[in-house]
Amino acid sequence: SLGAALTTLASEISRLSGLMTLILSDNALTSLPESIGELKRLKVLEAERNALTSVPSSLSDCACLEILRLGHNKLTSVKALAACNELVTLVLDDNELTTLDDLDVASKSRLVTLSAKKNAIERVPGNLGKCALLAELCLGDNAIENLPKSLGELKEKKVRALEFEGNPLRDPKIK
Repeated sequence: SLGAALTTLASEISRLSGLMTLILSDNALTSLPESIGELKRLKVLEAERNALTSVPSSLSDCACLEILRLGHNKLTSVKALAACNELVTLVLDDNELTTLDDLDVASKSRLVTLSAKKNAIERVPGNLGKCALLAELCLGDNAIENLPKSLGELKEKKVRALEFEGNPLRDPKIK
């Protein structure tokens, strides 16, 4: 666990080939090196409360990545995470996201927790109901007006929390 005032992460981090957990939270990082994708055994990456504006596309090369916490940054896109299909927990709270459509949630068959509170997300991905294991969906404090019918496809025995508080939802049945 590194913490203080890191502004950059050296590309040599890739030399730690056996690294399974990398905690970079509470720093001043604006980016992560592309070489992070060479950490083939990485299971947990926490980089919350930094100043990240993007995520390297090489992150999808971390085939074991299960827990990814990128909350409290300045991310505007999650397209680089589209191929991170082993994710179990994905936290994107308090960023600058307007969409999750490019996340390709339907391919995240192991996803249990998706949290993207306090962004500017305008709609819930229509294919979210395909996430058979999804138990927690936290999308409070966004700009969501409507919920897709596909949410009804979620397995009711799995779902523990659906959070949409603080959104301008238009359907009176939801409020």
